[in-house]
Amino acid sequence: MFRATRSSHRGVESILVFLVGMTSCIAGRTAMAQTRPADPRITQLERGKAAGTFHFMCPAQATLAGDGTCELIATIFDAWNDTAASINIADPHEFAIEADLRPGTYRILLEPSKASTAQYLPSQSSLRAHIDKSGHLYLGSEFRGKATFKILKRIYGFLPDQVTIADSVRPTLTWTAVQGASFYEGSAVIGSWPERIFTKQPKFTLSRDLPAGERCFWRIEALDKHGELFAEGYGFFFGKGTNAAIVEKARSGSGSKTARPAAGRAYLGVGLNPTWVNKTPTKPMPTGQFAIMPGSDTDFMPGIEVTAVYPDSPAIDAGLLPDDVIVAINDHPVQIDPKIGFADMQDFTRQLSALALGSQVKLNVRRFPKELTITATLGSFSGAKRAASATAPSGG
Repeated sequence: MFRATRSSHRGVESILVFLVGMTSCIAGRTAMAQTRPADPRITQLERGKAAGTFHFMCPAQATLAGDGTCELIATIFDAWNDTAASINIADPHEFAIEADLRPGTYRILLEPSKASTAQYLPSQSSLRAHIDKSGHLYLGSEFRGKATFKILKRIYGFLPDQVTIADSVRPTLTWTAVQGASFYEGSAVIGSWPERIFTKQPKFTLSRDLPAGERCFWRIEALDKHGELFAEGYGFFFGKGTNAAIVEKARSGSGSKTARPAAGRAYLGVGLNPTWVNKTPTKPMPTGQFAIMPGSDTDFMPGIEVTAVYPDSPAIDAGLLPDDVIVAINDHPVQIDPKIGFADMQDFTRQLSALALGSQVKLNVRRFPKELTITATLGSFSGAKRAASATAPSGG
């Protein structure tokens, strides 16, 4: 019998980072570009205490699922997935997240102060914030005047950063029963083969064998009598007989940071994902869709969405923003990769790779409802500048 364990979940958002001469792809998602208001700026930030920073402050509240209490920490991650600031939360019902930050894109997550022993998981969702070089603050479309976080209970037995090997060829996934759970649902995926989990008992036997060397990704959710989700666990495990070195490599890679380019290497400094946009800039994309195959609708064209802008990067200086969609580079339109039916990321990379340090790159960018021309001067990554520490939090 195999006991379920939980892997680290800090790498919430997958990022495709393009560096001239180097590409790092981490499970990039492919989806429709999300439209946003023409001017999504929330406010002009004041200067921070440290040089080159701006003072970020956001009112927030958290809801804890079920009965119980939990000491929380608000963690601000930069686009490299490094911790830019951590703030202790005294009262999760009403608090403020404050920090002095350099321009760039950040992700704010609430997590238990003692993650390995807490009754709760990190927040289901995170808040995205972007600060441009002039100190304008842009918040994600999920922001409604206050950042809200939902904290789910942890299914006991799911420990962070733990990767294991099944003890049978056809393993049984087990977990500690969750009080108040009427049933459990989720999935187990081996390769491209998914299997749905639906059970009232805290265990589930896979319907196919898991060979040595292969891994099974799983997710379990506990729902109450009203069908409301209030507890969760997820992770992966290897088939019986898997070499220990493979397991150790997977364990050490859990929660890893985004790779940096070598010092002196030219780079743009953005996270990117393939997407689609309407050929007419003033027309928004339809929502609720996750794929449009070539030829299915002539109103759409491939694009490459900016998901994050890295601190102290040429992209910051050029004024690129998250949700911008690049449709051409140096007058070369983004192409469709016939193998996958989406924007050809490799072709885009080749276009960047052909440019030398200090050269300029012209980008045609969709920023709904306009199409802009943005010119960036490819710079050298130094990594010397860092986000400043957080100030003391305000609120209860």
